[in-house]
Amino acid sequence: MVVVSLFLLFLGALLLYCLAYRPLGKLAGFDVLALPGAAIELAAKLEQDGPGFINPDVKGVEIEFYSLGPRHGLPALHDSEKKQPVKLPEGTKVGSALTGKNGIAALSLKAPQEPGNHFYRAGLKDPKRLPLKDPEVYLIVSVAPAEQQLLITDIDNTICQTKLSATWKDEPEKAPPLEGAAAVLSAASKDHRLIYLTARPTSLCHRTRHWLGAHGFPPGPVFFRDLWSEVKKFNSESDYKADFIQTRIKAVWKNIPWGVGNTEGDAKAYQANAIAAILVGQDSKEQKAGEKNVYPVPDWKTVEQLIKK
Repeated sequence: MVVVSLFLLFLGALLLYCLAYRPLGKLAGFDVLALPGAAIELAAKLEQDGPGFINPDVKGVEIEFYSLGPRHGLPALHDSEKKQPVKLPEGTKVGSALTGKNGIAALSLKAPQEPGNHFYRAGLKDPKRLPLKDPEVYLIVSVAPAEQQLLITDIDNTICQTKLSATWKDEPEKAPPLEGAAAVLSAASKDHRLIYLTARPTSLCHRTRHWLGAHGFPPGPVFFRDLWSEVKKFNSESDYKADFIQTRIKAVWKNIPWGVGNTEGDAKAYQANAIAAILVGQDSKEQKAGEKNVYPVPDWKTVEQLIKK
């Protein structure tokens, strides 16, 4: 009888937990690189937050988009003292869209005419529909004329001393930047439009933005890897980056003198698009001496010297 009672008590507690449990949602905004006044789509993806890469898409939820105007710095998205999300500016509503079967809500509109990084905010029209880990997210529409000079940089172990546990837990203080990276990129952004190109999955979008803002990196669109679609195509990280640069960037913006990374795969992706590759850190020592258009460097101070030449 005692065993049966304990078993029934356990089942009752489990039932109460299931009834009270409400899965959290995760919202990610997708950045855009656009010509002035070009037709674009603002897009945000809604998922249920699961373990690791298991994040089921959420269909049929209305997402609202607001214009926040141009900004010259990235916001930190969490208050470390209060341990809560930082509320983004209200902005001006530009429209809304429902999430499809892939969890993506897309709103068609025209990019601003003024060159620069324009910020937008996305959030649920009905916040009660699905509780979110972060109630709102931002995305960037980076407006650049075709002749604009670009600089592309990787993130992991290129500007960030990546620690997977800190990345998944959204602890930017435990994944410090490489020394000098933020300062060099801030200086370079005066003459180049900065592009962050990473093989991180889209599920790390909000956490990556938080890290960039918390460490003072300059604004620029951040492009993530749609992990499952790339796996289906049997694409390596290098293939993904090479294809993305060719089809999404260099098809319009030809003036890309430098790409910064830290691996042989990064170098191949840049070389495939006739971009000189700067490789930062220990991994760069593995490169063959004299390889065409590949510049292994020990640190970001040397990166700055190369860019200024």
